[in-house]
Amino acid sequence: MKPIWNTINKVIGFVNLIIGMIIFYMLFDLTKHHFNTIQSLSEHNGFHKIETSFFDLILEKWKILFNATLFTVSGMLLLSKKKLGWILSYSCWIVSAIILLPITIYGMRGVTTTLHEYEYWDQVYGGIGLLFSLTVLILLSLQPIRILHNIDRNSWLLSFGIVLLIFLMKSII
Repeated sequence: MKPIWNTINKVIGFVNLIIGMIIFYMLFDLTKHHFNTIQSLSEHNGFHKIETSFFDLILEKWKILFNATLFTVSGMLLLSKKKLGWILSYSCWIVSAIILLPITIYGMRGVTTTLHEYEYWDQVYGGIGLLFSLTVLILLSLQPIRILHNIDRNSWLLSFGIVLLIFLMKSII
């Protein structure tokens, strides 16, 4: 196997780790801001102090926390060349592509409508993210990377099963 495939595998692992860490940071930062806003509004408006904890606010955003954990763990396992790392990474990128697909399609479909600037940039970044997700999925699907991780039919089924489970969890809970 050419060394470029080991490098591509490491790059994808680092990208997964970085994305997971960014999601964790954004989640904690937004939750801290939300917590401080709740506390300051209750104090300034004369309401009783709202008894909520930072941990409770984070648990309200369990879907984001779950995705961040999945990206981080898949990155670590992918860097250590584990089969489970490939399975979780493939699942993460499928979920990302599925989430970004409606944003991009809405942008292409609504060409004639007047959009606010923030909606325009959401669509642009959604399209870039979708292209990046599909590129990573193609790279993970290539034979040298599959050979590196010893991927078989059961690995594909497990990966798609995880994606199905993630979307069922999001719709049920």
